Amino acid sequence: VTTGDPAREFTMIQSAPLMLLADPDAFVSVQLA
Repeated sequence: VTTGDPAREFTMIQSAPLMLLADPDAFVSVQLA
């Protein structure tokens, strides 16, 4: 998939919270940022 593809960006945005929840340390870092 080419960079900047709307579908790819949408998928990454939707999956980001799941990745953060899977990594408590990253989630805390984002909350503190």
